[in-house]
Amino acid sequence: MNESLILIRSLRPSIEFLFLDNNRFTGTIPDKKSSSVMLSLKAWYMFGNQLTGPLPKQILASLQDTLQDFQFQDNDLTGTIPTEMGLLTTLQRMVGDSNRLQGSLPTEFGRLMELETIRFSSNDLQGDFPNDELCFLPKLKIIVVDCDETNVTITNCHCCCRDCSP
Repeated sequence: MNESLILIRSLRPSIEFLFLDNNRFTGTIPDKKSSSVMLSLKAWYMFGNQLTGPLPKQILASLQDTLQDFQFQDNDLTGTIPTEMGLLTTLQRMVGDSNRLQGSLPTEFGRLMELETIRFSSNDLQGDFPNDELCFLPKLKIIVVDCDETNVTITNCHCCCRDCSP
């Protein structure tokens, strides 16, 4: 357990905005004992640190009715993008550029009817882009992922890197 983000465990459940950006935090994001203290979180910024390891599945699942803005770009996060992120029904903006995330974008993102922005460029994503799920979300305006054929990352990518609004 790292010392940088141990403060998450001592937060009050009524906290709505958590701005931990650009602080040079290191280590992993605590998950199991932290999910019950973040129940009211609407915005969580932890970009521009030196965080490693996976995204916290239990915390994300516990925020399904509140989180609107989740920004975790410019870290060194690894692993796959948790399917639990598809439970964040109030999420409007998700920014995860410049990490080392692998796998593909979960098809569960198709449940995020409030989503306006999704950004995952400069990661190690592969596989098919979930066009059917994402490109028809009613509020989605911005999708940015790496789908350049020279990078051979995301394949079957018809609507990324452009405006997908109807």
